[in-house]
Amino acid sequence: MTDLIKAADALAEAMDRQGDNMAFVINNVSLPEQWRDKFMMELEQDRAQLTAYRQARESADGVKVKPLDMPERRNGYWGNKDGYQVAHTRDDLFRVRFHGKVICRDIRGFDRAVEWANKHNEARIKAALDPQ
Repeated sequence: MTDLIKAADALAEAMDRQGDNMAFVINNVSLPEQWRDKFMMELEQDRAQLTAYRQARESADGVKVKPLDMPERRNGYWGNKDGYQVAHTRDDLFRVRFHGKVICRDIRGFDRAVEWANKHNEARIKAALDPQ
């Protein structure tokens, strides 16, 4: 997915350069009026699409990550198909695992443990989508 985003960013940069070139031609070359109007309209549409693309890429809300579903598997153990598990350890403490590896120990409260797993999952997905 990262390569696809990099390619889309490169294409947006190329389109931006071509838009500048087209604006120069439209403003400095004698063209029939209907062509000039057509080219200006297309240039404005292309620039609007580039702006929308850049705003979507820069927006922190550009990627929505679905919250994890944590059905109870057995007493004191919850898990899902994405590899996250929450296990009751003692008192009101819980542990979060990802594909069997403990990634957070001793969180007080089940809801806080699931919230921690959701934040970890969201950060992991967004990091994978970040082209840098």
